[in-house]
Amino acid sequence: MNDARDVRSPISLFPSMRYWTPVKNEDDEDMRLYLPNYFNTFREALRGNPLYADLIGNGGTVLEMLGPGEEALEHFSGAEEFARLS
Repeated sequence: MNDARDVRSPISLFPSMRYWTPVKNEDDEDMRLYLPNYFNTFREALRGNPLYADLIGNGGTVLEMLGPGEEALEHFSGAEEFARLS
């Protein structure tokens, strides 16, 4: 995987799994209730892609350029974690 076009959604990776259930809100509008396996599958799909670690790190760089803050450090930490897992 060399660029963002190679990143696929969990739905395309595991089409037979159910990721949400349709529900109605209090105004009778259709909504989706996302199930935990959606987020876990998405994380696993990203874990195998080194490009994602670069994207998180780039976000940290931008936040650092905007000014000091904990959010940039959180992005750098997340990027390191994903880089180790890729």
